[in-house]
Amino acid sequence: MPLLPPTQQAQLIVYAQTSALEKMGSISVNVRGSSDDADRAIQQKADSYGARYYTITLKQEHELSNMWTSRAVLYR
Repeated sequence: MPLLPPTQQAQLIVYAQTSALEKMGSISVNVRGSSDDADRAIQQKADSYGARYYTITLKQEHELSNMWTSRAVLYR
């Protein structure tokens, strides 16, 4: 699966697309809300680090609290 050209915002990609990219590091967020809120928080943090692409490696809801933890690997 080919990569889309970089944009001003970091783009979510699948792991199979990372082979030609340089890994920048990892990030994590904890947010109250929904799965979509966790996705937005990861993208915003990836943007703030200057990443062009990222893969989500974990997204989990904490039982009965509406709290989400999400982790991602950033690439340029």
